[in-house]
Amino acid sequence: MRPCFLGKFCFTLWRGFKYCRGLDMARSRLGPAAVLMLLTLMAVDLRASPPSTNSYGRMVESPGPATRLTELVFSEIMYRPLDFFRGYLGSDLDFIEIYNAGAFPEDIGGYSITGDISFVFPTNYIKAPGAYVVIADKPKSIAAVYGISNAFNFSGNLPDDHGTIRLCNRMGAVLLEVNYSAEALWPQLANGKGRSLVLARPSYGIADRRAWDISEQDGGSPGGPEPIITNLLHRVCINEFLANSSLPEFDFLELYNKSAREIDLSGCSLSDSPSTNKFVFAGATIGAGSYLALDELSLGFSLKSSGDTIYFRAPNGEILDAVRYGPQDEEISQGRVPEGGTEFFPLFPPTPFAQNDTIYRADIVI
Repeated sequence: MRPCFLGKFCFTLWRGFKYCRGLDMARSRLGPAAVLMLLTLMAVDLRASPPSTNSYGRMVESPGPATRLTELVFSEIMYRPLDFFRGYLGSDLDFIEIYNAGAFPEDIGGYSITGDISFVFPTNYIKAPGAYVVIADKPKSIAAVYGISNAFNFSGNLPDDHGTIRLCNRMGAVLLEVNYSAEALWPQLANGKGRSLVLARPSYGIADRRAWDISEQDGGSPGGPEPIITNLLHRVCINEFLANSSLPEFDFLELYNKSAREIDLSGCSLSDSPSTNKFVFAGATIGAGSYLALDELSLGFSLKSSGDTIYFRAPNGEILDAVRYGPQDEEISQGRVPEGGTEFFPLFPPTPFAQNDTIYRADIVI
């Protein structure tokens, strides 16, 4: 169940009214019941704001609190950048970003970041509502690459495989905690493939992996909101694959177009290599809401049954989608359910060019 922020939001509004000139309860003719009703209506109106979608067609929410404990959030995490980005070593470009999702300034002086990295905010450090702060491994590199001159410097490092980041108040109480991972259930394009993790659906809660998505562009967007991207190729994803076939069947990869428009795939590529484009599309299109499947004979390569990573790239080399998988059972494919969704499920029989509606459930042995 997603957390409800009604109480937190009402408290925030009450605090704001208390300190705003002309709205002090002691000088107001509004009774407590009327004020509570007003606060409730305003909170309900805020929670009812409709979500939008990112360039990948996935639901995203407006920036907002992700816990009842604070209106601050970890809004972006770059834990494994590209090896090189804009002329700089990726290992120098790790960063985290904190955003004040509340309606009022927050004094976070003396607050600390703990876990795999460490940092303490200076005394009387105030963050305005809607403001961002970046804490980085190498602030000078961040300044050169992103033009951010006021990033703080953390000690420690953000591990490439999995890590923990906490925000604690002055008393040491934990307000936020994120345990990110490079495992398959977390967004794979943030695992050394250019993108950062961004808090896209805060209503799930800061600790829930479903709250996190990939940034809209390589390198992320430290110090500001996510940009609006309209690249239609982002709507095409690796939707199903079979990596342990037996004759007369063959390994295959399937793409799915989540958009309502036909998309030209010319110049796009598929591969199981992080550095080599093994199959390049020429003069190919994929229809709106349609599938395109290619077997290993067409691709010119087969998939490793022991586990690997599959890459779908744009003509300019941008990684549009990447799927990391483990050892595969014979003749059982893996497919996104629902179509183009975020999670893969075993399918039997496989469903190339068709809806993934054959979820496989192994027999239970007692």
